[in-house]
Amino acid sequence: MNTNKNTGYPSIDKPWLKYYSQEMIGAPLPECTMYEHIFHKNQDNLDRTALHYYGTKISYRQMFQTISYMAGTLEDIGIQKGDIVTVCMINSPETIYLIFALNKG
Repeated sequence: MNTNKNTGYPSIDKPWLKYYSQEMIGAPLPECTMYEHIFHKNQDNLDRTALHYYGTKISYRQMFQTISYMAGTLEDIGIQKGDIVTVCMINSPETIYLIFALNKG
């Protein structure tokens, strides 16, 4: 008999946990930003493919260069650390660049 009662709220029920081992569930999270994590994990793989988009392969080198450029542009227009920025974009490389650029700042 299933004694688990679902609340109907994914943030409470966490249905995705069934796909992870107990070891992974209890693993500590990295103590860095998303950008720092992906950069440090891939700084030795700069020529490998980071993104596939409609047949276009984007390397980590290209991705990190674009993220850095975008982060500088955001700073130039006055976006600072701690600012709240709403992003409403289609799923594209530019969306990924923007989210990581905001996270890099």
